[in-house]
Amino acid sequence: KECFGCRCDYHIDFAEFQRYQHNLIFFPLYSATIQVARARMTGGEFTAHTSGLEHYSKIGYKGAHIGGAHKVEDHISSVDAGWRQIPYRFNQTIIID
Repeated sequence: KECFGCRCDYHIDFAEFQRYQHNLIFFPLYSATIQVARARMTGGEFTAHTSGLEHYSKIGYKGAHIGGAHKVEDHISSVDAGWRQIPYRFNQTIIID
């Protein structure tokens, strides 16, 4: 299935199983994203902010504190130097530590 213009809204990953079992949020020490597809990949990027949880608490889940997910892009394109972007490529892995 091809998906043009699909997106994953700003969020933070955590150990979902631990959250469901103990109602506590544990954040991973390492995380990764892998871009593999049978169809050609065009555009998109992995974007993260270097301030981590501090930044996430200001923006909120899927941009809840700034007016919604569509507003997060305004923050990414602003002069905030904390954003890091890595363009997606076929057969690429990005490891976050």
